[in-house]
Formats: sequence, structure tokens, C-alpha cells
Amino acid sequence: MEPHLIERRPSWWLLYSIAAVMVMLVALVETSVDNEGARMTLEIVVVIAIFALMLRWIRANRGRIELSEAAQTRKPAVETALGNGHVSRADTRTVRSSRRRPPLGGRRPA
Repeated sequence: MEPHLIERRPSWWLLYSIAAVMVMLVALVETSVDNEGARMTLEIVVVIAIFALMLRWIRANRGRIELSEAAQTRKPAVETALGNGHVSRADTRTVRSSRRRPPLGGRRPA
């Protein structure tokens, strides 16, 4: 069974290849078109078209990006510290708040 689209990681290589194609197309237009007005128009069209493709990629991978970022922030502090290769003093301490939550009814005691 194929995993759901959101369960897979975003395909960053596709975004990078879109950006590389934009650079190559702008360079091709810059070197091959002699008329200054036509060259500027073609460069603008290429950049707008490529940014539209990037926007489409972002919209298609929005769920994947959000889930991958959420998974990284849910790691416990010890796991994050060990992943970084060292344990910092801030990771070993726990900070407790002195504020108490109000009761479930929503009212605070007088």
C-alpha cells in the first residue's frame, strides 16, 4: 500500500531543480537575444513563470512541510540535545510556572 501524500517528506530536489532551470533560462535569454526590450520582456516572463511553478510546489507540499517541522519540534529535549552532539545546561533544567490553571469551569477562586 502506498503511503498517503502527507506522510512522505517534501521533494526538495524538485524545488531546487526548478530554481536551477530558472537560472539557466535567464542565462540563455541573456546570451541569445540581442534586442534589449525583447530580452528584458523574456527574462521577466521566465522569472514570473518559474515563481508560479515554485508557488505550485509550495502549495502541493505545504502539508508535508508542516508535518516535518512539527515532528522536529515534538522531540524531547534530551533527544534534541543528543542529536546535536552535546547537552547544554539549558536542556537539563526544567522551568516551572508559578501560575496555576483556572478550574475547568473557567472561574478563578476569589
